[in-house]
Amino acid sequence: MIRDKLERFMRGRYGQDELNRVLSVSALVICGISLITRQPVLSSLSIALVIACLLRSFSRNTGARSREAEFYFKLKSGMFRFFRDTAERLRQYQTHRIFTCPSCRQRCRVPKGKGRVRITCKRCGAKFIKTS
Repeated sequence: MIRDKLERFMRGRYGQDELNRVLSVSALVICGISLITRQPVLSSLSIALVIACLLRSFSRNTGARSREAEFYFKLKSGMFRFFRDTAERLRQYQTHRIFTCPSCRQRCRVPKGKGRVRITCKRCGAKFIKTS
């Protein structure tokens, strides 16, 4: 009986998605921090996140909610890509030197410890000499 009423109420509404789960967990974490630090700003922020999560869940404008979720996924993948690329660059700095082509700004990777090397840019064909 109650389940049927809840199903009828939620019909046509957006419901839960990953962004709502992230908002909910963020609200809980910020609420816990606000309890420890006794900062009213953090408490207000956690309440605002809960309200945003509820409004998104019960919204009938599924197109707008889908665009918000798509924006979140783009942002999330961009952040993961940034940290993955930064970690890879740090690993490469141990074994390679990375130079920038003076004409096209392309990054060129050269093994460390080879002395003076003549580097040919793969993009523009410019040649320059550097010490690795």
